[in-house]
Amino acid sequence: MNDDLLTFAQNFRNSYRGSIPSAGTPDVFAEIKKVNIPSKDAEYDIPVNFYIPKVVDSESLPVVVFAHGGCFISGDLDTHAVMAHTIANGAKAIVAYVDYRLAPEHPFPTGLNDFYTTIEWISSNATQIGADANKIAVCGDSAGANFATVAAMMARDKNGPKIIGQWLIYIYAASLEANTPSWNKLGETYFPTKEVFINSIDAYVPNVSERDSLYIAPLDGNHKNLPPAFIQVGELDPLSDENVAYNNALIQAGVKSEVHVYDKQTHGFIQFFKASEQNTEGLKAINDGIDFLNSLFKD
Repeated sequence: MNDDLLTFAQNFRNSYRGSIPSAGTPDVFAEIKKVNIPSKDAEYDIPVNFYIPKVVDSESLPVVVFAHGGCFISGDLDTHAVMAHTIANGAKAIVAYVDYRLAPEHPFPTGLNDFYTTIEWISSNATQIGADANKIAVCGDSAGANFATVAAMMARDKNGPKIIGQWLIYIYAASLEANTPSWNKLGETYFPTKEVFINSIDAYVPNVSERDSLYIAPLDGNHKNLPPAFIQVGELDPLSDENVAYNNALIQAGVKSEVHVYDKQTHGFIQFFKASEQNTEGLKAINDGIDFLNSLFKD
């Protein structure tokens, strides 16, 4: 393992953790059940928090399998707790919040496999957790959105669990190129900067020969026969153009998809929706995503 990248990741984690209090506290508390799910590694179990909505209309609830952001190198079961509560209560769905392993200690595809394995487990054990195996959606922000859409590809390719929709919040590393107009305009001053992006990708995929995998950068993947997508990104996010490009790629492949670019918003604005003075569109955006989930789950 590259010591410089490990130091970078550790410093990034400390900085990120320091920003989490500004995400606020949940308005309405969902019940949380903690489950450890066996991973592909015999000696490791994946911690997953299941958020059960406070008001439920059915004994068998839809499931949103959620992957947190953090550039593949940070984030945990606390960083996105406010979002998880809000989604569970708003969509009246179980939110399965996955504590996947992080790079560089656990490079590609470990974290991705943790997330996909959780989807498989939920599909096979739906009755055990009071879930409807026919109503599984995936969701994530930033690196978590990368995992969500790549997991949808994996489910298709492996004839795996049925995923009925994907809510993708400012997808991280939709491409590895970082050469779009939004990157060139914003990538030196707005988060994620090109420096952060390059270091995080070096941590996530240290073996350069693996970077042609179709399960790393979604724009490089096969876009056919994927579930409907709802993509969100801020106007001032360096990732903006590639998120729009991913939406266009899905549509060209015949997938129902829409993208919303929110005026004057930066990366992370939905996670920190409670800091409304800085993230003026955050509350609207998270409610837009919940509306998308409700449209999936209504039938």
